Amino acid sequence: MLKKIIYSLSLSFLYLLSLSCSGSGGSASLSSVVSVTSLGLSQGLLNPAFSPTINSYSVDLKHRFDQISFNFQSSENSSFQVNGSAVAGSYPLTVGANSFTIVVSAQDSSAQRTINVMINRGRQFVYVSNVNTSSPSDTLSMYSINPTTGQLEALSPGSLSVGDDPYDLLVSPLGNYLYVANAGDNTISQYTINFTTGALSALSPVTVATGSTPYAMIIPSNEQNFYIPMGGSSGPGDIYQYQMGSQGALTPLSPNIINSGNNPWFMAITPNDQYAYCSIFNGFGDSNPDTIEMFSRDPITGLLSSLSPASVATGDKPWHINVHPNGNYVYNVNYGSGTVTGYAVNASTGQLSALAGSPFSVGASPIGLAIDPQGRFLYVANNGNNTVSMFTVETSGALTVIGGGTIAVTTPYGLEVDHTGRFLYVSSNNSNAVAMFAIDQGTGALTALGTPTIATGTNPRFIRISH
Repeated sequence: MLKKIIYSLSLSFLYLLSLSCSGSGGSASLSSVVSVTSLGLSQGLLNPAFSPTINSYSVDLKHRFDQISFNFQSSENSSFQVNGSAVAGSYPLTVGANSFTIVVSAQDSSAQRTINVMINRGRQFVYVSNVNTSSPSDTLSMYSINPTTGQLEALSPGSLSVGDDPYDLLVSPLGNYLYVANAGDNTISQYTINFTTGALSALSPVTVATGSTPYAMIIPSNEQNFYIPMGGSSGPGDIYQYQMGSQGALTPLSPNIINSGNNPWFMAITPNDQYAYCSIFNGFGDSNPDTIEMFSRDPITGLLSSLSPASVATGDKPWHINVHPNGNYVYNVNYGSGTVTGYAVNASTGQLSALAGSPFSVGASPIGLAIDPQGRFLYVANNGNNTVSMFTVETSGALTVIGGGTIAVTTPYGLEVDHTGRFLYVSSNNSNAVAMFAIDQGTGALTALGTPTIATGTNPRFIRISH
């Protein structure tokens, strides 16, 4: 006798939709109507609220990488059909409208139910660090992305006070937390992100002390650890290592510090969390070369260890560094030489080797670098000549100039591609604004949105987008 059948709507294994069927009069047959007994979400929003009489729902997803499927289980052997086709274990859902008629058969009876689910990607939120050099009152500007037009829309409230001289900021990989590196007072501000409103709430404690001049941090995909270089440390430089608690708060690992070359600035980590890279900015008059330093990460302890050899040559005054989404390539901008250096990643050792054609020429004083989530296009903010360079990323990792090569933006600093890969946002440092562009999905070329800029706080630097 079939006692129970469960259908589950699974979103990264977090969402559950249960339907049960029971026999009648002690017979071995199913009832003629399958009834929904529960419909619950551990994350996300379900609209409308659950009711056994409603067959149409919508779900707002939290993460860009949620995998969505309708999964089947039963307490006895059963066969399933969805929209007329036999299904063994699961039925994939897609973003947008999903209508599926489910027929389950056991022994000589069957039951049927039609359910409609609209799957919506949740809004992405954008955070920008602003530095008011004449006042200690520095802020983050906060926006949401209009998913249709790409225009930024200010949250309410639209700004938040943070520590002194906020440099870089980072959204954690699962989208739960935001951290700000306050280079002026040597702290990290830490917040939770409300994924439906974008509002930030301070963790306890709201700040964590660091060494001299914290800059650009990284977090592994499982959100277990946190690493941040101290840009003001030299002889040797310092990278601070932390454990991330279950609520996002940071506590020091032991040892808390791993040494690096002088003035470590930006870091990047491979998608498999196995290797990390750091730009070493020996550009302040010392005799040491500028390099990219290479580390392995222990998956159990979270501690970083230097590879051997520990570094690879790069251009003059390396700045922002990024790993390609496929994990095979690393790119960094060189502020002093006006280039991007590209490397291939040895998957077995983590060692970097220069790509053919590297370094690639860009504009003057490049600072920011962004790659679209699909790894097709790469963009560079050239702060010294008011342009953004545009490249296609070839299968070899080499960069090919798109169209005329650049697009004008006044004093660009940070830039970021949204998680759909359709829009690029660039902070305009001297204009106190963010410039907004649509990305041509075929060529990667940029076109200004209908409203091309939106105001920020004073001297915006880096941009991060929630998941």
